[in-house]
Amino acid sequence: MASNVSQQPPTNHTAPSGAQNAVFRSDANILTIPDNILEIIVMQDHNRDYRCWERPYAYRHTRQLSTTCRRFRKILLPVIYHSVFLIGSRKATEAFLDLMPVYGSFCHQLAIRLPGRGVEFCSLADAMRRQRKNLSNLELLELVIQLDGDRVTGESPSSQLEGWSTDILRKPCTITMVDQELRSWKALANALDGVKELRLHGFTLADAANGFQGAVLSSVRDLFMQLAAPKTFQTSTAKQLRTAFPNVVGITLPAAWCPNPAWIRHAFSGWQLQRINVGHVTDSWPSSTHGADDHAPHQGSSCKWAESLQVLLELHSSSLTSLALSTPMCAELDLANMVFPHLTSLTLRYIEFDDETVETHLKPFLPSPLQQLHIDDCSGLPESFSTWLDPALGRWPNLKTLSLKGIHTQQGPGDDLWEEADEEEREEWDHDDGEGWQSQSRIALEGYCDQRGVEFDDNSWVWFEGFG
Repeated sequence: MASNVSQQPPTNHTAPSGAQNAVFRSDANILTIPDNILEIIVMQDHNRDYRCWERPYAYRHTRQLSTTCRRFRKILLPVIYHSVFLIGSRKATEAFLDLMPVYGSFCHQLAIRLPGRGVEFCSLADAMRRQRKNLSNLELLELVIQLDGDRVTGESPSSQLEGWSTDILRKPCTITMVDQELRSWKALANALDGVKELRLHGFTLADAANGFQGAVLSSVRDLFMQLAAPKTFQTSTAKQLRTAFPNVVGITLPAAWCPNPAWIRHAFSGWQLQRINVGHVTDSWPSSTHGADDHAPHQGSSCKWAESLQVLLELHSSSLTSLALSTPMCAELDLANMVFPHLTSLTLRYIEFDDETVETHLKPFLPSPLQQLHIDDCSGLPESFSTWLDPALGRWPNLKTLSLKGIHTQQGPGDDLWEEADEEEREEWDHDDGEGWQSQSRIALEGYCDQRGVEFDDNSWVWFEGFG
């Protein structure tokens, strides 16, 4: 039976006084919200799933949401194309490049592989060069030139990512380019001005330098080179790099290289470096994975990497704001007479410490205005280091973050589990091997950090007893 009652929006007679003038609409839905508010709402899903660079296959929620309607698509397309990580097949790369006339201006960060040899490589390099003008807002380019073939095609996304990070980025190919390939690479390299951060992987340093011959990429501020090094570093290569990148302030080099001190002077004496990273890559990108060969210095009696690194630091100690050394060769450095007046971030990895080396490696940085200190994946860091953070000593008064990843510890006096356990339970717990920190030192360090307001992640401790 039909009702004679007209359908009117319900009236909220109990609304609080502050909401009495609110308008209630029966047809209200998410699409009636203004674009600026709608963008905030739909971006919540994207923010939860914003791992497209670390795990690009987990980016699907935002893509699915963009297909809901035209308004969602309009809002999310700039988000989807902001950071693009192409780990798929050659066809996927070609399809992406074909879309650049329409969506290229949305892309700010791009990681792309150019695999294959001969015509296969040249066609992709030429396509990338042609589309460069459409990538008008590109700021970061991570480029893998892989002359020994496409080794991650036809696999699951997770396998592709693992292949990208372990098989490709850690093992640059030593095959050199033939004339046809070098011409295509040179044309592409000369079209890269405008990029602020350039990361090169997978091919040889000589080919990279030859590609930039005659180019001046004044926009590049950070240069990352995970490239196959020659047996002998030529000064001509150093000159080509210095000329092509006149405004570089950040450099990342592999620890497996073995440049001589003269090459370092030719390559870096013309720059005012603010950031130096040796042996480790930036954590927020797929190349952040690393293995034993990443930080192993070049083997051989003629290698003078430590001496070369010493020269590099002497050239730029006065301008450095960030220094990351991820190699055991740090033990050979003599920093006693160096001053780092502007250094705010220091990272040391893969170093074997004892009481003496702590003084040797860290004392030169005491006058520095450090805000971040990372001593990660190092062995033998003594418990006495905890006293370095004692507020009474006044060391590094501006320190905000401390990281000690991989440091071993154990439960003991002062820990809740220890205090709650009886003697028999404590005896049953496994005992450490003499290398881990006792509970008193760990708790003291955490207490000092708490007093000073220093952020310290206690999840970084490695527990002997399995607690924590």
